[in-house]
Amino acid sequence: MTRAAAALLAAGAAALLLLAAFARTPASAITNDSDITFTVVQSPYAPALLAPGSNVVFDITGAAARDFASLFFEFDYPDGLLFSSGVSEPPGVICADNVPAPGIVRCDYGAVVAGSLVPLRLTFTVSEGADAVTAPNQVRIRAGVGDGQPDDASDGGDRFLGAGTIAASGELALSVSYTRITVFEGGALTATVSLANVGSAATSVFDVAAEVENAAVLDVQCAASPGSTAGAPYLGAAAACIDAQLQPGGTLTVTLVLAAADTDDGADLLLDLTASALGIESGTLTEAPVEVQELGLLRTSGAAVVGSPVVVCTDEVPADVLGTAAAGARQPADALRLRGSVSNAATLRPQDFTVSGPGVSGVDAASGCGAGQSGVAFVPTVSGSYTVTARYNSGGTNVLAISVAGASPTPSPSPSPSPSPSPSPSPTGTPTPSAEVALASPPPSVGLVGRSRLAFAVTTGAITAQEVRLVVRRVTDGAYWNAEARTWQADPVANPLARNGSRWELAITGPARRQFAGATVELQAVVEGPAGTFQMPAPVSVVVR
Repeated sequence: MTRAAAALLAAGAAALLLLAAFARTPASAITNDSDITFTVVQSPYAPALLAPGSNVVFDITGAAARDFASLFFEFDYPDGLLFSSGVSEPPGVICADNVPAPGIVRCDYGAVVAGSLVPLRLTFTVSEGADAVTAPNQVRIRAGVGDGQPDDASDGGDRFLGAGTIAASGELALSVSYTRITVFEGGALTATVSLANVGSAATSVFDVAAEVENAAVLDVQCAASPGSTAGAPYLGAAAACIDAQLQPGGTLTVTLVLAAADTDDGADLLLDLTASALGIESGTLTEAPVEVQELGLLRTSGAAVVGSPVVVCTDEVPADVLGTAAAGARQPADALRLRGSVSNAATLRPQDFTVSGPGVSGVDAASGCGAGQSGVAFVPTVSGSYTVTARYNSGGTNVLAISVAGASPTPSPSPSPSPSPSPSPSPTGTPTPSAEVALASPPPSVGLVGRSRLAFAVTTGAITAQEVRLVVRRVTDGAYWNAEARTWQADPVANPLARNGSRWELAITGPARRQFAGATVELQAVVEGPAGTFQMPAPVSVVVR
């Protein structure tokens, strides 16, 4: 044997020994539980009974212990779910349906470095008649296309929370009724929401939330038929019943006590209901909205000065004008739609008006108001801020604030000499309700709600409040917040607050919060109590972070 042949034989033997060594070493996956850990959270948790077309969401988070040249998340989703979207935050992960096989969604992270993976959300819709089952072994992390043994949530190191059976049911009956079909601003009414499970399977545990436009929710009650669970009532920015569940044939009744808001344009009262675990999203309701009317107030006298009569009439007013007009509709003189809270008359009487300020005299019925309209006249004896409040529909109000200047330049010193000694000044008994309320101790206070996303709160101190409003002014440009329109405007607007326990709140929700970012605002509260109206003498300044 030549030396070259011997060397070749030795090399071949070494190669065989190396192959034998590899044969004795078991193959291992490129990923394992120590390389990557991940968690999938299904919402709603199973078991869930959903309406066809509603969404099921899977939120994926994870962390890599080392760098990877390429990384994929795969979900072998069950029949009954239809892929809708896959997005990451920030964007960058690309998701494709039916890859690498039908019924699989593959999301490509690309190259990753050690550390947290970007959060990923997959959204599916429930198909008609679906009876889908999600399970831990259906979700997995794959390192590269050639990874033949990927990591999945069934092998101990990863989690799939909420997996289980998702059934589709079109047998959820929803209805809403109101005690009135029209109401004037501030008027009270009750909305009754009924949700019935007419199917053969129990629902999952769910929350049902009601958000009302152009009204404040004063109270919420939850009641369920025997065997079902009504959930706990919650009164906040949106009223809710928390952790309800319906057995087959079960019903949930949500009762909302509402007060129509003080709007500028008589906007309709709208109710949005959300129960995402049942496939009910905001805007599902098709019932006709409640028409919210407003009672307008218009100062028909000339300049408001000390000693000159101030006349305020009900009238149709298109917009709030400081010191002159409070927006609203004309009195309809319809006993079914409007009643004075004191007189119980369809057209307001003098006793249905309250005049407050530092010096009020000669309060009487106004003359010269339009046909079918009414009003009040008074003489201010001291300069300052006055309010005329029209009361109707068991607590509904419209308030016109009037600033009275000093004495008229031509006061005409009592053309009739008889009253000059003031033998009978007739100051209408009490000085003014607001003057008395202003002495309440402790007085009302206003500020931000701690740890809230953004909400302003008023505590009413010693005053038993019937109604609370809040004027919010932005310091930079003097604009006023209109909570109904969700925008800033040039004219002042007093926003109605919703009672939340011992305080009254104005929550700023959704995209509207961005309009307050970094703003310094001045807050001024108006509290209606049994003795009259309290208005904070000076605004409180707060900074919204």
